[in-house]
Amino acid sequence: MADASCAQQPPPQNPCEGKANMTACTLNGQAGICCNQECKVGGNCCNDNDCPPGGPNNLVKGKCDTNTHTCYWPPCKYNSDCVDNSCCDRDPTGPGGAGVCVSQGIYSSNTRYLCDPPNGWNSKEAKTQNILEVILDFFSYFFQR
Repeated sequence: MADASCAQQPPPQNPCEGKANMTACTLNGQAGICCNQECKVGGNCCNDNDCPPGGPNNLVKGKCDTNTHTCYWPPCKYNSDCVDNSCCDRDPTGPGGAGVCVSQGIYSSNTRYLCDPPNGWNSKEAKTQNILEVILDFFSYFFQR
């Protein structure tokens, strides 16, 4: 008579077989999500698109850690790291020059680090116009006295 403990067990079933990404699953009694037909225990994302904006001001695009399948929000380095209608205000004196995403139209108190300067600050016409205004203001100060 064969030993019952040696009886061949059927292979474990894949709880994510045929299920879409981000579908809830359970593996060995632990909750997870389906990612590419695999149950990732403790995860909350399969790729960056699954992560909502977060971080300071909730303006940083979320990233998905491919090992833990959890979302995280790193400091921005480029405007592309921020959600639409926001930009990365970098502080060169900060750790690694990393920054924080700010809404466009919100200007930093230190204009050296502006990522969203007021309209016209970057154009040649505006610079020429500003220089002429300074010169005219300078001379008008003396002629008005």
